[in-house]
Amino acid sequence: MRALWSWLGELVEFDRELGAEEAAAALTAAGFEVETIEPIGQDFSGVVVAEVVGKRRHPNADKLSLVDVIDTPGGTATQVVCGANNVPDPGGRVLWAKPGAILPGFGEISTRAIKGVDSPGMLCAEDELGLGDDHAGIIVLGPDDILHGSDELLGDSRAIERLGLRDYVFDVGVHPNRGDALGHLGLARELVALLGGRLRDIDERIDAALASVTTDASQAADHIAVHIDDPEGCPRYTARYISGVAVKPAPLWMQQRLRAVGVRPLSNLVDVTNYVMFELGQPLHAFDYKHVRGGEIRVRRAQAGERMTTLDDVERTLEANDLLICDGSGPVALAGVMGGADSEVSDDTHELLLESAGFAPAMVRRTARRLGLHSEASARFERGVDPNLAERASRLAASLLARLGGGQVAAGVVDNFPRPPEPKRLTLRASRASSLVGIEFGRDQAASVLSRLGIDATPSPDDDDQLAVVCPTYRADLLREVDLIEDLLRIHGFDKVPGTLPQGQVPPTRQVDPRPEKLRAALIAAGMSETISFGFTSRERIAALGLPDSDRRAKPIAIRNPMSQEQAVMRTSLLPGLLAAIGRNVSHGVSDVALFEIGSVFLPAAASSSSSDADGSLPDEPTRAAGVIAGHRPGWLTTTDEVDLFDLKGPLEQAIEAALPADSGQVSFVADNQVPYMHPGVCARVVLSRGNGDAIDIGHIGEIHPATRRALGDLPRCFGFEIAIDAFPVRAPVQMQGVPRYPAITRDISMLLDDSVPAARVRSHIEAASEPLIEHITVLEDFRDPAHVPSGKKGMLWSITYRSPESTLTDAEVDKVHERLVAGLLSELSATRR
Repeated sequence: MRALWSWLGELVEFDRELGAEEAAAALTAAGFEVETIEPIGQDFSGVVVAEVVGKRRHPNADKLSLVDVIDTPGGTATQVVCGANNVPDPGGRVLWAKPGAILPGFGEISTRAIKGVDSPGMLCAEDELGLGDDHAGIIVLGPDDILHGSDELLGDSRAIERLGLRDYVFDVGVHPNRGDALGHLGLARELVALLGGRLRDIDERIDAALASVTTDASQAADHIAVHIDDPEGCPRYTARYISGVAVKPAPLWMQQRLRAVGVRPLSNLVDVTNYVMFELGQPLHAFDYKHVRGGEIRVRRAQAGERMTTLDDVERTLEANDLLICDGSGPVALAGVMGGADSEVSDDTHELLLESAGFAPAMVRRTARRLGLHSEASARFERGVDPNLAERASRLAASLLARLGGGQVAAGVVDNFPRPPEPKRLTLRASRASSLVGIEFGRDQAASVLSRLGIDATPSPDDDDQLAVVCPTYRADLLREVDLIEDLLRIHGFDKVPGTLPQGQVPPTRQVDPRPEKLRAALIAAGMSETISFGFTSRERIAALGLPDSDRRAKPIAIRNPMSQEQAVMRTSLLPGLLAAIGRNVSHGVSDVALFEIGSVFLPAAASSSSSDADGSLPDEPTRAAGVIAGHRPGWLTTTDEVDLFDLKGPLEQAIEAALPADSGQVSFVADNQVPYMHPGVCARVVLSRGNGDAIDIGHIGEIHPATRRALGDLPRCFGFEIAIDAFPVRAPVQMQGVPRYPAITRDISMLLDDSVPAARVRSHIEAASEPLIEHITVLEDFRDPAHVPSGKKGMLWSITYRSPESTLTDAEVDKVHERLVAGLLSELSATRR
């Protein structure tokens, strides 16, 4: 919600002088976060309203005029050179930047000669004040262009504020259950409660405005009949008849206010309905009366398959749950969403039917989302608009339409109100508020705070702890006692609640699964960066993996109400999101990427092959860890070497080793060419071999298949892994061990063997020897230089650490064990010693 500070100031009479920053801070502290304060017109000064008293052609230029202006009644005229072709006749009002004025893009304005004639200052166009792009002519003020009249402001710079040219715009975050705050009136109520003061009498102002316009001798009921066939969907519908109006631009002050809140001005008749909506929070709609056939309005449900064309010239197919506004022949509007093209206001509109109504939030929300028609009106009806506001908004709009359109308002209003809402009645206990909030709230103090919010709170005659509360109908969010207590705390101030320690027994803490944290710490230590992404993704990203239909990951669970098609399904793998992150980084010039993510994926329940949860079964949510790398290998001086599979395999091995409990199994990598989204020649299954002899697949690692990279946006060559954390044994509580008392001895083994022998096989053979003195095994080198190693062979260097827990080992003892181990390796692997 965008709100104007001057507009709020018209609705509230504060007890003291306030600035925009103080008001914004108060709203934010009360839960209405003001995200930005945008100044308007603060970069110009010295501009005043002036009256044209004469004009004539410039003696030296046909396209220039000499305009005589005064800025005080009866004052001496000043001659100003002007190049616009819309200079008004004498008596017209314009904006004059006098010498010494500051204009954006011009700096300080001075007297300068134009074609031989001195011009003290300039008459201003819209773009010269930084208010828009229009340079077709200067700003010419009409009698309605300055809010509340302009006679007394000739030559007064305060007219700039009254024109809406200088202001502050608040961008306010409004909670979904506070539809009443989607209008300046709702925010004004909050400011009164927070900063003191009182609301101005809006009804008195509206009635005075309506009484000041010409009233038609006829009654509204003579022109309009309203029937509500669905009182549940439309609890109230009011209609007024206005005749003799003319379509023209709205006054400058109204246009400026609408622009400031994000609405493009169209014409006086349409702009009035938007203006009233932003002031009071009640959406309205103006129909061209001559297109309302039979002078009849009927509110009913649509028939399945019924069609109508909306204001955006799109023909819509309707469903039975859609609510329609119809005339004597058919639909003229989608209730609360958008009007129909057949009855919209046009340049030849002279009669209006003004609608101000209430509609069921659920029905408006369902129709707007299904059709993708989201508007300022539907946003308010979706959150709930007080039906009691409809008639007040109708009176205000009718007075403005008649005044600005030059028309006449028929007496009375057609008001069909079959189900007036009853105000919610609650009981508030001051003791309960004190216990929940943590500070002492007396009953009288609570009543005072609520009354400042416009909530009637009467002390109970039978209980000095209770208040009988009658909630206003515009506060649909007040449903329980705790809602009232929240309001007490908001207005009192969250920052005024003292910090206190909890009392009573501390509940036991839930044991946190250490496996994800161990993996996370190891991957970060290996130089990878963690990402956190939504659990939603698109069907296209899942399809890019090329999974067969038999794979549960190929059948993502659809979201019933997605925010967008990019987030239409639940993710079944972490890899598509990480690969998309590579694409985003590359598009921003970052080609060297190493990312990982740990989180849940969402798979259809194993018992069901369907992608929906219609059978009531909940999806499986296993925890996965995935990582991707692309680009070049980091180096001290250069980064010319591209990363390969081993740059990712190393961090993965370290992470798994960190997460696995001691002596709970070993991880190996087995070549696999059956993974559709990985290159068949550079892919391996990650296998966890447990101590009992069982072996399970926990994931895959490999190069991402070129087809998958193309489907995800022509990604560069990259590598990825994804493993199932839930398959890891749970680490037992850490047991303390003493520092080894005896020193270790290290021996190396350098061998020449076939290059097809994986390092995992060498490690497995060493471990299978079951030598009790072996403490640690490390591969130091995998050497394949064709200049020094025969073709088909590779050199490997292994380091083995020996230690005895009982005594200091001698070289002879270690040599005996080591040579036995080397002999077995050379025989088993058909290797030779280097």
